[in-house]
Amino acid sequence: MKRMLSRGALVAGLAFAGAVRAELTYLVEVTDLQRKSTYQLMNAQDFRTLRKTIDSEARVYQKALELVRKDWDAAEKGMTAAPAPGVKVERPATVSFPGGSLSARKIMEKGSFTEQKKAEQRQRQLEDAQADIDKKEATRNKGQKVDKAKSDRLAAESRAAMMLQAKIDELVKAASTPAADVKPDATAGAAATAAKPGAGKDVKPANAAK
Repeated sequence: MKRMLSRGALVAGLAFAGAVRAELTYLVEVTDLQRKSTYQLMNAQDFRTLRKTIDSEARVYQKALELVRKDWDAAEKGMTAAPAPGVKVERPATVSFPGGSLSARKIMEKGSFTEQKKAEQRQRQLEDAQADIDKKEATRNKGQKVDKAKSDRLAAESRAAMMLQAKIDELVKAASTPAADVKPDATAGAAATAAKPGAGKDVKPANAAK
């Protein structure tokens, strides 16, 4: 009887432990293409899914970057095309592709919690710390003259990031789409056979006795 009770307690304990593991809340830091971080809470399944997505993005990142760079350069050349003869226009300066300021998205686990409340508390701590850093930087820059070059650079980075994410999504989707099954054309073989001289007929050697 005691053995049965102890075995039942063991099974119940294992079930409880499994339930606890399944209910863990993960705090993750997600860094975007412009290297800005956000902190998100998610369950184990969502964490695995997002990590898989970001891993897929990393595999196509360099290819996407080069494709977007080419599109960007082509667009800039179009913006600075020579005007018609006799027409004076103020051509905008070309903007170099800000590829060096971009980076593939990243994900990092910052902790796992059995209690949602503790997870939220830790999330607020990290967000508050980041807000303090941003506030101090804003205070240092307060009253300074707006730097147009810096403003243009930030705008270019934002535009490039949107173009890059769209291209990454496109490449990831293409890589995950299975290639269409190509079935051999049954008529092709018959046509090839029919095209051969004497196909389907007995051909006698040229030196055969008449």
